[in-house]
Amino acid sequence: MKTIIKIAWRNIWRHKTRSLVIILAMALGLVSGIFILALNWGLSIERVNKAIATETSHIQIHHPKFREDFDPKYNFAIDTTIFAKNEKIKDFAPRSIVFGMVNSANSAAGVKVNGVNFIKENKVTKFKDKLIEGAFVHQYKRTPPIYISQATAEKLKVRIRSKIVVTFQDVNNQMVSAAFKVRGIFKTSNSMWDKGNVFVPITSLQQLLGTNNYQEIAVLLYNNDDLETVANELQNQLPTLKVETWKDIMPEMKMMVESFDQMMNIIIFIILLTLAFGLINTMLMAILERTREIGMLMAIGMNKKKIFTMIMTESLLLSLIGVPFGLLASWGIIEMFQKTGIDLSVYAKGMEAWGFDTVVYPQMEPEFYTQITAQVVVIMFLASVYPAYKALKLKPVDALRKI
Repeated sequence: MKTIIKIAWRNIWRHKTRSLVIILAMALGLVSGIFILALNWGLSIERVNKAIATETSHIQIHHPKFREDFDPKYNFAIDTTIFAKNEKIKDFAPRSIVFGMVNSANSAAGVKVNGVNFIKENKVTKFKDKLIEGAFVHQYKRTPPIYISQATAEKLKVRIRSKIVVTFQDVNNQMVSAAFKVRGIFKTSNSMWDKGNVFVPITSLQQLLGTNNYQEIAVLLYNNDDLETVANELQNQLPTLKVETWKDIMPEMKMMVESFDQMMNIIIFIILLTLAFGLINTMLMAILERTREIGMLMAIGMNKKKIFTMIMTESLLLSLIGVPFGLLASWGIIEMFQKTGIDLSVYAKGMEAWGFDTVVYPQMEPEFYTQITAQVVVIMFLASVYPAYKALKLKPVDALRKI
């Protein structure tokens, strides 16, 4: 077997250019495919993390009927000490929610009015980090503060300290209007979400709604892997309420993550298919050029098994050079861009409309490299069978006549 391996190794480097081309093709195929996967996975993970941090948190608790029509009369009161007793829960934020209109002297907009405890909210969603103008106001005399997005401020043509009127229905279906003073303007990576949300003190909104209960409680976990476990625990503790994970609240996010697995399989299949055909083509050309040589080996007594093994070994040696090089290069490129990110600010408007950040950090799980290595080795082994089989079909007498 050692002799066969030595012969196969020498055969590879008899035509250095051809061998280097197939090795480079393997490496580049893996690098491009893996980088595209890492880029897409980074986009997906970043979008989910941003949605959890900004829009939903990990888990939300509502009255069972609240999310059907978002009527504020579907509210609840609970003992919030259950969250402190659960070691998997990092923090929680109670919210009072109603849909209404914000009006200025210039324009109006439909929004979701979020009544929040700003101290608790900041621990769950880091709301303070999203402020681009203004600051938190914890004490006020007459006019309560309101925090609006940059997009809403531009539409209403208002700025810090401007007064706007918020109108909505209370728990008794009575129209309520109240004046608020703009104390802060925020901006996130999701422009659509920005346009639809404003934030006010929870006590002010509860007073206007006519209830001290909550319409929503957002729960932040230490680890997303505990999502289903904690959700089930809370549902058992709160049987009269509805406990939902971010996957339930944003099914499009769940679908995006699941569709990535399908897309990954498709891209991997294309990569493997391309590598397989490249190897088959290279080895068939090598056999065609060495027809007389193979015929001579058969004529002097080398059996078909050894011929088959030699061709297979040549194919596998090419793979064992190209694949590790491609994987190593992929890992290096991904590691580099994980630190620096890829700036896609030229597509900022489109990306923000879909909730994506303009700087993308490619990501790839370490287990993936093991998986792709095993798949490539298997497919390369199968791809080398056909050229080896073609070599066996040669007849020594006919092969020796080839020039």
